[in-house]
Order: sequence, then structure tokens, then C-alpha cells
Amino acid sequence: MASIDRIVRFLIGLLMAGILIVALMAVFFRYVLNAALFWGEEVARYLTVWAIFLSMSVAYGSGVHVRVTAVLDRLHPGARRRAEVVATVLEVVLLGLLTWYGTVLAVNNLQRGQRSPALQMPIGFVYVAVPVGTGLSLLHALARLRAVARGQPASVGEPGGALGSGDS
Repeated sequence: MASIDRIVRFLIGLLMAGILIVALMAVFFRYVLNAALFWGEEVARYLTVWAIFLSMSVAYGSGVHVRVTAVLDRLHPGARRRAEVVATVLEVVLLGLLTWYGTVLAVNNLQRGQRSPALQMPIGFVYVAVPVGTGLSLLHALARLRAVARGQPASVGEPGGALGSGDS
């Protein structure tokens, strides 16, 4: 997963650079050349959607995605491990459902041929971000479930955590 995460992080960087470039171009064209880009806002929005879904998987895999641990922190180690397994199984189920239904949504949009307003590109390409991001998160969740079920630390900040240090 580390090599996939490196590629995803690189893609996120490209997407963020693209958002910045498009936003700066839109401002320049609108206020300096007095000719708005008809496609600028749409491109920035679609790049943002992709950046968010890819970033979600990196955050989950790095162990820095938001988690509420108020109850877990008060449990004894054995009970905490069981609760972590249950919580991770629920995460796997949720991410599996999101990946499945995101795929269905993307395929349906691609088959219907719906097009974006400004670029006239198939809108399904934007929807593909959902199963890609949740699918990558699902892979991380399965690795986390394996580690937690074995009693190994599974998040950043825990010595020997199975998900990496987040520094890669």
C-alpha cells in the first residue's frame, strides 16, 4: 500500500496545483482581461472532488482521519481491542457499500451519457472519484482490521502501527 499511497499523494499534489492554476487563471482573465473563463469554476470544482476523495484514503491510511475515541479510551485493553475490531468491521462494511454504490452511480452516469455544462465531458468521470477514493480507503480498512484482529497497533502514534507513519 505504501507505493500506492505515494502515487496517490503525488496525484493529490497535481490536483491541488491544478486547482490553484485554474483559480489564478480565472481571476486573471476576469479582472485583468475582462473576459471570464466559462470553464474555470467547473474544472476547479471537479479537481476538488477528486482531491477530496483521494485525500480521504490517504488520511485513513495514515491514521489521521477523524475518529472519536472517548469511549475507547476508557476501556480495558481486552475490551478496547474487541471494540476496535467491531468498529473496524463496521468501517469495512460502510466503505464496501460506498465503493459498491459509488461504482453503480458512476457506471449509470457514464451509460446515460450525461455531460457537464461547460466542458461537455461525461459527468461520470467525476463520479468515478467516489469508488476510487472509498475503494482505496477500504484497502486500508482491511489492513487495519487484520492488524487490530491480531492485537497489533493499527494507527499512527501507536508503536509499530500497521498503517505506517504518515510521513511517506
